[in-house]
Amino acid sequence: MMQCTYEPNGRTYPNFDCYGLVKYLYKKEHDIDIIDFDYVDPDDPNNENYFIASMNSTKWVKKPAQKGTVVSLRVNGTISHCGYMVSDNEFLHIMKNSGVARVKINNPKWKNRIVGFYKYD
Repeated sequence: MMQCTYEPNGRTYPNFDCYGLVKYLYKKEHDIDIIDFDYVDPDDPNNENYFIASMNSTKWVKKPAQKGTVVSLRVNGTISHCGYMVSDNEFLHIMKNSGVARVKINNPKWKNRIVGFYKYD
């Protein structure tokens, strides 16, 4: 597993926020620079607006869960978190105070937080 450190607006290995990790893995796996945006604060509810605007851009297509897709997630009641699918049923993500974790999509803590899976087109 990757050894990374959580950093707000982190976009350079090994310091990432959740979207920075997804952006890094998408470039590494697909050779695509996905659109970027900055989190102001990971606990700021306005991040939901930035995240939804990014995921609802015409470049993202909703897909079934599969390796290489991005999973969007609710945290603290808002759509403000994401991860990268490393298999058809597991994703990597990073959060403040916890580092990088590999999680199954049916994990009781995360399965009801999943909003959707997306592929950058």
